[in-house]
Amino acid sequence: MIVSVQNLSKSFGRVRAVDNVSFNLGAGQIFGFVGPNGAGKTTTMRILATLEEQDSGDVFFDSFSITEDPEAARRSIGYVPDTLPAHRDITVFEFLDFFGRAYGMRGRKLRSAIDDVVDFAGLSEMMDKTLASLSKGMKQRVSVGRALIHNPPVIEKGRILVNGSVNDILDQSRSRRKLSVSAAENNSFLKHELLSCPGVLDARIEGNKVVASIEGDDKIQAQILNQLVSKGCPVCQFYTEDTDLEDIFMEITKGEVQ
Repeated sequence: MIVSVQNLSKSFGRVRAVDNVSFNLGAGQIFGFVGPNGAGKTTTMRILATLEEQDSGDVFFDSFSITEDPEAARRSIGYVPDTLPAHRDITVFEFLDFFGRAYGMRGRKLRSAIDDVVDFAGLSEMMDKTLASLSKGMKQRVSVGRALIHNPPVIEKGRILVNGSVNDILDQSRSRRKLSVSAAENNSFLKHELLSCPGVLDARIEGNKVVASIEGDDKIQAQILNQLVSKGCPVCQFYTEDTDLEDIFMEITKGEVQ
């Protein structure tokens, strides 16, 4: 594994920002770190970038520990922050040149590294412009160039609730579905009856239909439909909706962070 996060924890007073987080990443993977405000994403990323010190646990970049050998770990990291410092007098070239030298590059190696990131990030027309004069989008390009200049193997309530590929996470959610039902009349009665059906977790009226979260397979859906009809509900539409990542995100994080 090129990145190994092992039992990472961090508290601020009584607030447990990162709670025993562990995960591993291999070469070539793109890892999305998703969570609501206050979930501990920024704190975790700051620890990984060696900008914040953890209370316990460790992170290894290409076998280098951020605790035992932070300088070596930093050489494996390319970090792009939200904003780029707008130094008033420094040009794009001077900025990239400074960071290249900070990573120990000199002469032909440094010039080649600058040329590579300038070409990759499309910065050739602005090398003599100051950072302060750039738009936000162009500053982000410069920030990406700075993060990549040393050719790093990594770019980049505090608990991992779900971990896996997009397809894996979607597959895990197949047993939970969103069911849409509409009746010829009286959706309030329909909602009441839906909530008494097997496998129905919740139900709400949305416009001219009732949307329910259900847990179970096709047999559960058939039982729900049969019970609604037997109770006299004039069902005119009955179908499940595709689950997307936003639905899964809201379901997984519901009630975890206020």
